[in-house]
Amino acid sequence: MTNSLGHTTIIRFSEDRLPLCEIDPEGGATFFLYDEFGQTVSITSPDRRTLRFEYDEAGNICREIAPDDSEFVTVWQALHMKEARDPEGACWRFGHDERGNLTDVTDPAGVQQQYHYDELGQMVRRDTTGQGHEVLEYDRLGFVSVLTARTGMKTAYQCQHTVRL
Repeated sequence: MTNSLGHTTIIRFSEDRLPLCEIDPEGGATFFLYDEFGQTVSITSPDRRTLRFEYDEAGNICREIAPDDSEFVTVWQALHMKEARDPEGACWRFGHDERGNLTDVTDPAGVQQQYHYDELGQMVRRDTTGQGHEVLEYDRLGFVSVLTARTGMKTAYQCQHTVRL
């Protein structure tokens, strides 16, 4: 793979089409290791620092272990992340509705964001404790067409709905 500056990155793949090794333009190699399910269990950078991953029985990442052995831990319920903790112990909590939509996030400082959806499952509003709300509008194909910021400022988006074969 060569970028517009002529720098080449080489990626070697397994028979399962998973990247095994990536050699950057400077010759540094990053190695990827997988379990029998094709889940990444480790990534070793050119400086030989390894990031490791552990999974729960449903295949969700439940622990990310940094080269310094600090951990980022997540707790899942069904298919939804319920909690995440960083290496310092700071905790984020997540809520979901019966459709699986993210309904609320509480950060370590206690600031809560609530998410509201229309009947199509599109997020139409996000409320942030003490900061107001944002509103999203969609075009007939489901693309965001207008975002109204907390300040009331509106940003319009226009998508070119083309299909390329």
